[in-house]
Amino acid sequence: MVNIGNNKFERFVIPLIFEDRYFQFEEVDGNDCWTVFTLKDGEPIIEILRNEPKENPITTVETNPTGIITISDPESGNFLYKIRPGKNNSSIFGTIKGENAELKIKDRKIIYGEETDEKTMVLENNIIEGQVGIHIHKDGSFEIAAPLPDEIKKLKSGEEAATGLKEEVPTSFVIISIVVVVCVFIAIFFIQSDTDSSKEPPREIVYNNSLNGSVSQVKTWLNKNLVDPKSFEAIEWSKVIKANNGFIVRCKYRTKNSLGGYVINNQTFYMDSEGNVTDVRDYR
Repeated sequence: MVNIGNNKFERFVIPLIFEDRYFQFEEVDGNDCWTVFTLKDGEPIIEILRNEPKENPITTVETNPTGIITISDPESGNFLYKIRPGKNNSSIFGTIKGENAELKIKDRKIIYGEETDEKTMVLENNIIEGQVGIHIHKDGSFEIAAPLPDEIKKLKSGEEAATGLKEEVPTSFVIISIVVVVCVFIAIFFIQSDTDSSKEPPREIVYNNSLNGSVSQVKTWLNKNLVDPKSFEAIEWSKVIKANNGFIVRCKYRTKNSLGGYVINNQTFYMDSEGNVTDVRDYR
């Protein structure tokens, strides 16, 4: 478990993905410490190792006197992304669809976008469980408690991923390369545990039932919108997350379709501050 912006990330492999960059986090002497890697031909390439730029074959990585690390294309010189590590106060800058995008990590919250924008993600005091804590996609959309991307699942092994690096980089660099990839494979066989029945429901309008993890507002919505509500059978509920002045929860369930056959759906439900379901999306 790590605490990022006063949000607890548990049972994760990668806390943050920003487009095609994978961010690992640790706290060292109260300071945010980042390791960033990407993939090239199925192999991990580390660009930043614990806030230090790392020479690599695909990008130019530089840091300035204020500690901001900038990653750019070595041929065109075009800016790709940059990160400003801080003490419980980091920022990650990139471009989404040709426009500047920023993820701010403050001492008490995580913000993606402008706080005044309805499409902004604001996370405060959550417990986030998922193979990927936050995934910001190339189209600007985002997922919370997301699954591992397919390209990560295709990695062969931590030892193979680090092959060829041992003679060129410090031991710590190779170790982190191996750890990152081995953790990915642990997560491929990761099975989310049932909700702890000993915990009392949080004092919120939307919460997980202490017995089975269900969310009453979602069950009500499903009862009104399923073809055959009586056939509904919950397989898995995620923990409720507070975000964007509302709530998010995922439900995997079995139900009958219009032809009478059983299908399995895995959907994310977005609710407003009063618990009304405002959007439903298929879980990627």
